[in-house]
Amino acid sequence: MLEKLKAYLPTLFLLADKTKKYFSDKEKSKPFGERKPLRVTLSTGVSLIIIFVLSAATTAMVLFKLQYAYKEDVGIWYYMQPHFHLNVFIMNFLPVVFVMLFLFFATGRLAVAFPATAFLFGFFAVANRFKVFLRDDPLYPWDLSSAREALSVLSNNSAGIIGKVALFTLFFIALTAALCFFVRNRVSAASRAAGAVIAAVALTALNLTLYRNPDIYESVSAPVYDYVAEYNLKGFIYAFIYKFNEKNGKTTNEPRGYTAAAIEEAQARHAPVFNGEAVRPHVIFVMGEAFTDVSELPIFDFTGFADPLENFKKIREQSVSGRLLVSGTGGGTADTEFDVLTGMSKREEPDVQYAFKLISKPTGSLAGAFKSMGYVTAFLHPGDGWFYHRSVTYKQLGFENVEFKPYFNDENGKGEYKGGWMTEKTTIDGLIRNFEHLRANNQGKPVFEYLTTIQNHGPYNEKYGAWGKDFFRNFNTRTEMPDDDVMLLSNYFEGVKDADRELARLTDYLNGLGEPAALVYFGDHMPSWPWGLYTDTGIGDEELSAVISSADFNKDEIVGRVRYEIGDALNAASVSAGQASFESRIAIYQTPYIIWQNDAYRKIEDFNALYPDGKLISDSFLGAEVMEMIGQRDVTSFISFLNGLRKLVPVAAKHEYITSGGEYKTVDDLSPEEAESVTLYKYWQYYNLYSSKNDDPSGLNK
Repeated sequence: MLEKLKAYLPTLFLLADKTKKYFSDKEKSKPFGERKPLRVTLSTGVSLIIIFVLSAATTAMVLFKLQYAYKEDVGIWYYMQPHFHLNVFIMNFLPVVFVMLFLFFATGRLAVAFPATAFLFGFFAVANRFKVFLRDDPLYPWDLSSAREALSVLSNNSAGIIGKVALFTLFFIALTAALCFFVRNRVSAASRAAGAVIAAVALTALNLTLYRNPDIYESVSAPVYDYVAEYNLKGFIYAFIYKFNEKNGKTTNEPRGYTAAAIEEAQARHAPVFNGEAVRPHVIFVMGEAFTDVSELPIFDFTGFADPLENFKKIREQSVSGRLLVSGTGGGTADTEFDVLTGMSKREEPDVQYAFKLISKPTGSLAGAFKSMGYVTAFLHPGDGWFYHRSVTYKQLGFENVEFKPYFNDENGKGEYKGGWMTEKTTIDGLIRNFEHLRANNQGKPVFEYLTTIQNHGPYNEKYGAWGKDFFRNFNTRTEMPDDDVMLLSNYFEGVKDADRELARLTDYLNGLGEPAALVYFGDHMPSWPWGLYTDTGIGDEELSAVISSADFNKDEIVGRVRYEIGDALNAASVSAGQASFESRIAIYQTPYIIWQNDAYRKIEDFNALYPDGKLISDSFLGAEVMEMIGQRDVTSFISFLNGLRKLVPVAAKHEYITSGGEYKTVDDLSPEEAESVTLYKYWQYYNLYSSKNDDPSGLNK
């Protein structure tokens, strides 16, 4: 920061020299100490002209300088096109000019109105920029209630960002002070009162009309499911205000035909049954941050390097394995937790930022189901408890023991970090320590643990090593790849390798128990990469790659191919016919999973002999599948229903499905039995989350 200040010194000296010229001849004749700077007094008309000019400049600063785009600079690319949309600029300009007008008339000082307005919009634009860079997600109005989360993300990823924000703030403070010293305004009291009222009324009227009109908002083409590109193409100011109105104007949509009686009848048909004769193994779920089997793609070759999935491949051979269809890609860890633990689907709640916002009361989950079977339950995560509101949510989900970052620290209150987050080793150490504690202090009860790891969280650019002396490469490719992508992938594979090593250590530990235990290991989502890297690596397969590279493909749409939520993205009506098949489009929404038994459990019952490999299922069905495998397929009425639905429609993506026979079907193509079960699933989720009749205090969904 000192170097930057030194660079500004010549400019400061020039400004000081210019200031001398403000002194009048009369003032120059006085002793230096008695001289007074010349103050400029502006009329109301001149002030209004200046306000319009400064508002346009502030809008341009936000749109073209502060707003963050992807590596491909989508926002800048769009604005530089010949078909520049003037209405985009106007919709971003109007809030700025009317806020500045309101502050001008309210204070009577342009010297206050301009810096305050520029700081207000600039500050939020900068916050949006950093959130996109760190989280691949734009700033939403509801983020303002999560300031602590934002500060944690900043401190874990870039200390320099805080300094830049501080410098940005100090600049506007200094600008306000300087302008207040030199500039005066001549505005009558009546004009000030009338102007402030008119500006306030205009702002309110604009917000109630233009800024909540979906036809105007959608008149500028933007990818519906890529929120970052949507902000870039429509402008941060306009998109932010529209999202505020959109969020606050929506109500819960009750499914058509829903009645609570339908769920009560279904609960009676799926009466819960606890199988007391079945073995009760310890059950551990480990959800690996961005854990995938991407390294097995044909483009990669690890000759001369360590295979990042060396242990996973061996363990997979001893496990029941398959693939999960999750709700998002590049992010949405808590949504996968929600889906897996509750059996419900974030896809059915497209208006909610993240699924845990839906949990406001005791809610049925695997924790409640295991507790009803005599298990002691625990959730662990080496992050902050307030992140995604987990500290509250997991108690509502029925977990008896909930541990966060402090639990993973050593006796000196410090943890081991790598790439900005708690290491995989420290995380598995904490899991094992917690398991041993629960096992020793709960009178022989079996243990159910759910762990969410964090080390390999993005962004991956220079995460574990950068260009220069710290750069490393840990793979070969069969085709050329840009250097930036090589560095990003090398960092990503470094994290996968760490997770793979700790997976092996955990299975070794469980094999040494001498008691039956099952381990469920899976990824939460694909990593947060630029969209081009997905297709360059072949994840989207040749069909999707051909669509992307075709000359007539709409670039606005392809930006959103990676980041949209699958519940909306797989709406058949939203994807033009012939662009890409269902299988191609869902490729970037899949993660691997394994269900592994230790030696003691396998001697009693061998999952591999009973269940086939290679299944693709919705993540909402994973918990029910595990319950069936341990002999408790009907432990709650909802889990019993899920196991039946999973057999009919193993992949349910809101509007598109894969049936048990491997057929792809839209919602209109389902058989009467399939359609009835899918509809009941939607009803049941609504009942669990919103119905006042769902008053089961245990949160077990009966």
